[in-house]
Amino acid sequence: MFYQTLNLERTYQKMNNSEIRMMMKRRRVLQYEVAEKLGVSEGCFCRELRKELNGKRKAEVIAAIEAIAGENNA
Repeated sequence: MFYQTLNLERTYQKMNNSEIRMMMKRRRVLQYEVAEKLGVSEGCFCRELRKELNGKRKAEVIAAIEAIAGENNA
């Protein structure tokens, strides 16, 4: 498990929004689920992740991930 986490961090270090990508991976939340929660298409959300998100949008995305992870665990 440790090696998988370490390898995951190396993979996402070079990408924009690496914190969000790792959070989604660790909590087993898919991009289309986050997009649905935010009210945008999956393609639109994927394009948003190409560039670093501003503080407000990043907070919205993190809140959506947390909400979906809570729903999946319930």
